[in-house]
Amino acid sequence: MRNPISTIVFILLAFLQVASSLAAQPLVIDNANRYLLDETVVEILRDDSRLLTIEEVASPRYAKQFFAQQTPVANFGMTDSAFWFRFTIDPGNHGSEPWLLLLDQPLMNQVDLYIPRDDGRFDRKRSGDLIPMSSRDLHVREIVLPLPLEMVTPRTYYLRAWISGRSQMPITIMTQTAFQQHSLQDEFLFGGYAGFMLAMMMFGVALYAIILDRNYLLYVFMAMAILLTHFGINGFIYTYLLPEHPQLHEYVVIQLCTLTIMTGLIFARRFLRLAEYAPAFHRLFGWYIGVNLLMLLGCHFIPTLIYKKMLNFNFMAATMLALIAAFISYRKGFVQARFYAYGRCALSVSGLVYPLANEGFLPINGFTKNSLLIASVGDVIFIMMALGHHFYVMSRQVRTLVVDLEREVEERSAVNRSLQEQMAERRRLELEIEQVGREERRRISYKLHDGLCQLLTGTSLRFAALEDRLIAVGLQNEARPLGDLLKESVNHAYALSRRLWNSDDVWSESVIDLDKLVRQLSAQSGIPVHLTQENNCPACSDGSMLHIQQIAREALINSVKHSGATLITVSLCCSPDLGIRLEVRDNGGGNSMQKTTDGGLGIGMMEYRASIIGARLEISVAKEGGTVVICTAPCNKAQEVTCG
Repeated sequence: MRNPISTIVFILLAFLQVASSLAAQPLVIDNANRYLLDETVVEILRDDSRLLTIEEVASPRYAKQFFAQQTPVANFGMTDSAFWFRFTIDPGNHGSEPWLLLLDQPLMNQVDLYIPRDDGRFDRKRSGDLIPMSSRDLHVREIVLPLPLEMVTPRTYYLRAWISGRSQMPITIMTQTAFQQHSLQDEFLFGGYAGFMLAMMMFGVALYAIILDRNYLLYVFMAMAILLTHFGINGFIYTYLLPEHPQLHEYVVIQLCTLTIMTGLIFARRFLRLAEYAPAFHRLFGWYIGVNLLMLLGCHFIPTLIYKKMLNFNFMAATMLALIAAFISYRKGFVQARFYAYGRCALSVSGLVYPLANEGFLPINGFTKNSLLIASVGDVIFIMMALGHHFYVMSRQVRTLVVDLEREVEERSAVNRSLQEQMAERRRLELEIEQVGREERRRISYKLHDGLCQLLTGTSLRFAALEDRLIAVGLQNEARPLGDLLKESVNHAYALSRRLWNSDDVWSESVIDLDKLVRQLSAQSGIPVHLTQENNCPACSDGSMLHIQQIAREALINSVKHSGATLITVSLCCSPDLGIRLEVRDNGGGNSMQKTTDGGLGIGMMEYRASIIGARLEISVAKEGGTVVICTAPCNKAQEVTCG
């Protein structure tokens, strides 16, 4: 025995079906130029097998199986069924202008309009995105069919519509002029949307060209994917690129939808800096991107309806996941994430509204139909604001770095000026010291001249008076050397006095005759001194050479006095292309250049002279024993050279 509750439900449904069938009324054409076929006009038959023919549907067997449309726009959610629409039109005052039937869903796979004839049969008009454009009755982007209204009595029309996906059926009949206005308005609005998206992409490319941040390039790819997706959803790709390849077009559209989700995830993963602020989400996004890549590659192997249901869920999940990630990044200190979160909030509304409308849980109206388009505009704007704020932060950081750099340059300039002032002060002190030295030399020269020189002269004169007496007593061998020595001492004292008086500074010192100096020191000390000179420079009296000679003199004197050497070698070579090189080497005990000797004055003077001419002074102990003094100086911008 049948369950009483089931019986009651069955009776109620049957009653509602009968009542609905009685509710449908003919549409009377009046003075308007368009009419929406709503629940008062349309009756619907669902064909899950998609095998029913017009003859079967129009037969008495199925006549009572039609039910009234429950909403102004039929929405059956995501399905693979075909739907038959039955409506009656009273031509009334239809005028002479052609009438058209518009099913405002460009991605409808197949649509057939059956127009009754006087003989009881039907003429068929075809459209749909799975039909090549050349096979359509009207070669336009929209699903639109000619609707002849030449009859004078009401007639019943049948419309079969099928899509593997969102079955939303906004059906309108209108005049050709009204359709042209509708199409123009629709394309104008979409053109504005496309222009806006292109402007955002160009702005992103410009920012990328300025700062070379890949976030802006990823933003451009994401915006491009969104725009291409809407081109596909609104039938532009089919109309202008693939009019004769409908099956390929369907795969292109679902791949573009997947690509949009994937590029959005890639952009969010990088822009929100999830690797730094949310490592777990960074890994999760990586896996999710991989899943979308697999979907993209496997779309040909997944049934279309199942794939579209997956896209609906994928879109909602990706939107919510990105919103949570943005919130976490913002909480962790990434300020720009708040603008991205605003965009995700806007997209979350459409992320819920659009799929729910696709599934048939929400009615079809202007908002639900265009929610994805509207939200994408808001999303792109907020993301650009996030990128703009990111650019502002980077610019501020750059300005801060520039200010810090300018401050550092200013500080270094101040230090440089201070160093220059110190150098100037040092030079001034050096000049004062030189002046004091000149005055001191002149004072000593004066004392030598008026003191020692005169005493020596007097002694020489007195000795000259005694020389004849000494010779007379047979002491000529002792007297003559002593007289010569006194004369040489007088000459030497006067020469020394003149040199001290005439030497204004270190640069005016006379050239030293190294040959003579070597002979004198060797004769006085009994130490063999070997000299090698190669003076190929025409400017051997150059200031550098004068200081080099003074350094050689000081090194020789130190070796003679302190080394205990049995052999001293001196090598001096000069070339205008290669420079000046001095080497003084002895085989002594290796301590002839210790700074303890003479209070370190000799080495100090050598170092000072080397610093004046930009030379390099090296004092070392040779492996085989003894001391080596090497001084190299540039001459005419030459480099160092080794000479033997």
